[in-house]
Amino acid sequence: MSKLPARKLKSRVLAGLSIAALGLIATGCASTEPTATGGTGEEVTIRVVTAVDNAYFFAPVQYHEFLGTWEDAGINVEFVAGTTPTLGQILASGEADIALGGGTTEAALREQGINQTIVASNFSPWAMYVVANDNTDAETVEDLKGANFGITGAGAPSDFSVHKIAEDLGWKDGDYSTTAFGDVGSMVAGFRSGAVDAIIWMSDTAISLEEEGSGRILGDSSDYVGPTVLESFSVMDEFAAKNPEAVRVFFEKYFAMVEKLQAEPELFESVLVEEGKYSQPVAKRLAELELPRMSTDGHISDEELEGLAEGAAFSTGDRTNENPFEIVYTHWQDFLK
Repeated sequence: MSKLPARKLKSRVLAGLSIAALGLIATGCASTEPTATGGTGEEVTIRVVTAVDNAYFFAPVQYHEFLGTWEDAGINVEFVAGTTPTLGQILASGEADIALGGGTTEAALREQGINQTIVASNFSPWAMYVVANDNTDAETVEDLKGANFGITGAGAPSDFSVHKIAEDLGWKDGDYSTTAFGDVGSMVAGFRSGAVDAIIWMSDTAISLEEEGSGRILGDSSDYVGPTVLESFSVMDEFAAKNPEAVRVFFEKYFAMVEKLQAEPELFESVLVEEGKYSQPVAKRLAELELPRMSTDGHISDEELEGLAEGAAFSTGDRTNENPFEIVYTHWQDFLK
């Protein structure tokens, strides 16, 4: 499989800025164990908005009551259903404290003036699978030269995936085309109807299409996109400043649940089937393919931040990578340092 060539670092990654200082706490009571309560001593409520309402990599959050992710943690976690287009609006209006969505989306929101900071990776590999329609003869990604790719919209992850594959394989503008459908449901419907030759989307959708016999998975676009962050957590700066201990407890318990699911994949399959309404075959394949790739600590490497900067700029119309975004990132464990 082709590898992404090394890129010169063009972005200034502002790691540790913005909210690094927000985690500072008084040390006069060093002998007292910290609690997850607010300044009034009451249990802190954390509202978490997700960019989609049913996703396997969001399972510990979206199905937290089933799994007991924050049971007896001393915090009250509320799940807020959102979409990628409404994520910024929900945060800006004060309806959520933590966001879980596309890394490129969250990076772009910071540029747009929403005071939230990326603090952890949820899922770093760009797990967007290339699916060829069964009405084509393509057996490899390279065979899709000349194909019409379905995408959700310009600048979307599907569009970025096609762009990076074309860049890596040396395809020119006339070597492929794209058709924008506006949303995932319409794109999948268009694929099933034969309106496009291929799509590139999340593994659960790709696996479902293959299981039903509508298409064939030809490869993982992460081989072409390179290091980045597919899904990330961000925290509103003001909330982090007021509730650093609650934020720490939130992430400690979240990542502990990820480790538990990786140790007990049958539990992951169960929650996907019972709560997520996935079919058993799809849930099993997700447990085998993707569960091991979920982050267990949220760390984001410099290489991943660089890729995230490029993807965020692309999402706003910059297809040249001449002006990648400045990514403001502070790892959640630094809140209390």
